[in-house]
Amino acid sequence: MINVSKPSISITERKMLDEVLESGWIGQGQKVFTFEEECKKELQAKHFIALSSCTKSIEIALIVAGCMPGDEVILPSLTYASVIQVIIKLGLVPVFATIEKEDLNISVNGIERLITPKTRVILPLHFRGHSCRIDDVLAIAERHNLMVIEDAAHAFGSYYKGSPVGSSSHMACFSFGPLKNICCIEGGGIATNSDEIAEKILTYRNMGMARSTWHRYNNSSGQDKPWHYEVVARGDKCTQNDVGAAVGLMQLRRIEEIRQKKRKIIERYLAELPEEKGLEIPATDPQNDFAYIFTVLAGASWREPLMAYLWEKGISTAVHYYPNHLQPFFAKYNRGPLPVTEDAGKRIITLPSYTDLAESEQAYIIEEIKKFMKQV
Repeated sequence: MINVSKPSISITERKMLDEVLESGWIGQGQKVFTFEEECKKELQAKHFIALSSCTKSIEIALIVAGCMPGDEVILPSLTYASVIQVIIKLGLVPVFATIEKEDLNISVNGIERLITPKTRVILPLHFRGHSCRIDDVLAIAERHNLMVIEDAAHAFGSYYKGSPVGSSSHMACFSFGPLKNICCIEGGGIATNSDEIAEKILTYRNMGMARSTWHRYNNSSGQDKPWHYEVVARGDKCTQNDVGAAVGLMQLRRIEEIRQKKRKIIERYLAELPEEKGLEIPATDPQNDFAYIFTVLAGASWREPLMAYLWEKGISTAVHYYPNHLQPFFAKYNRGPLPVTEDAGKRIITLPSYTDLAESEQAYIIEEIKKFMKQV
């Protein structure tokens, strides 16, 4: 079976893992802090704080943004369900925006119509690693005195108008999960250019303690009582650890290799997939998108038959995503139809595009899609 996704783990990651495991310190430590420094450089951000997942990063960002129960968060319905779960968990209200037909990102024109006195945050997703019109989103937020928290789970390493995605908003949340381009086994993080926001996140991730365990025991003398700690603020246990950070560090040092491999895969799909009989490819920019996934839009009537056909041929596919406003658990937040989102939800297919996808495997995928299309 050709998987829809698969991590790219080389011998360098394995060697670094051995180093960490032999060190005796596998929790949050020097590898995490080095990983944070490397992420800051890649993102051109003043601060980067590594956390346990992107979902937890979004939760913390909403808390740090000062959201209170009843506040509204504007975001696309076409996103990962965990984002909606976090919003509801905090007592906030998800307000679903429509998306652009061209790239399936949040529709800038649709945002302003949804703003009410209860709106606190705009939470755009950079879907597939293709940046939304973040400069326009920021302009709307500034006019209405709102916070922008970027869901950049798909977009670490992507660029928009010459700048890294996540370098310009109040906060940007990233994922380093097992199937992302840059993997920490599991992990996430927040980029920000605000000293105040960064300090709040650092304290929060350490259960509200003023100093982390590593800093107390590695930057103290006996007179400083490294065993002593104080809880000074609200917090949670959501740190990254040195095991995951070690993998992430080596992945970052391979980022250009990974980027080039991904670009080659995307460019081949763009060149060889037939855009006919209702098959469409959302706007993609291989030079600037560090694409997490590659998606196509099939005909609504033959999306499921195509996925079933590919499965029988040993090719795994996926749906990113089913619209959240149509999910049973989120039904109370459905404020009406979102035609573009709903059309995408019926048609979207994610094809295999992981870093180490072999040329022969991709050729086989394209060949089988073409064979199926002849029957449509």
